[in-house]
Amino acid sequence: MPVTPSAPRGTCPCCGRRTLDAPAPGSYLACPVCYWTDIELDAPAAQQALFEGQRSQQLVGVCDPRWRAAVRPAREDEPLDPDWRPMAGLAANEGPRGRRAEQLLRTIESAFAGVGPEGRVTLRAAYRADYYGHDPDIDWDDHDTDWRAVPADVLDYFAGRTSVFVFGNELGFRYYLPAYMCHAVRTGSFLTTVLALDRKLAPGVRPEELPEVVLLDRAQRRANIEFLEFVLDFDGQDRWAQRALERVWRPSMTAPDPEALKIPDPGV
Repeated sequence: MPVTPSAPRGTCPCCGRRTLDAPAPGSYLACPVCYWTDIELDAPAAQQALFEGQRSQQLVGVCDPRWRAAVRPAREDEPLDPDWRPMAGLAANEGPRGRRAEQLLRTIESAFAGVGPEGRVTLRAAYRADYYGHDPDIDWDDHDTDWRAVPADVLDYFAGRTSVFVFGNELGFRYYLPAYMCHAVRTGSFLTTVLALDRKLAPGVRPEELPEVVLLDRAQRRANIEFLEFVLDFDGQDRWAQRALERVWRPSMTAPDPEALKIPDPGV
């Protein structure tokens, strides 16, 4: 009886070895050589997971150090696929998330570059409004004149205890928003509720009528949208990010720029 040649084995997207009994990606089989689970790669978060798996495999020989005991050396019938190529680079910022984060930071910094602190309710003042006049337990004097100069520990402190976006004004919203967004992108600690503005979306109020929206130009609104899309793409289904996109910021793109309306800046 003639022997039927076996079908070529599927290539593991992580280590490049022909170890899978089905075509990749999307077989959901675990590679015995690097322990990557062959997921679909149709979403940014999945592509980032593959990048991290490849990075770990090249550095320590397994897609995640936790699975070292679960892998084995490749067999002779599991050769490296000559057509397989890893995602470029080993540095953390060279993956899909890192590249997108760098672009997003440039977008935010460009859109809010000229925003100053004039007329804002400060972080300390917002804290006092929330805590009945008590001073915050942090050495920070609110004398900053550039949102990029607000230290990370100050942003962490006030984000965890109060919100200038609730107890402040629209000028404070515009001033502190890019600081919080840039900090969130760098740390992965997302405070997406600040962009939802649900407290002001009363019946009959359209997103483009909100004072915080009216004060922002089109580039700043677009930066907010890109930030929220980044959160959803790489950090799971954040319900506040989804609500903010659907109820406020995507609809807000129909509003004219403040310059077109000749709206005077209250801080001037």
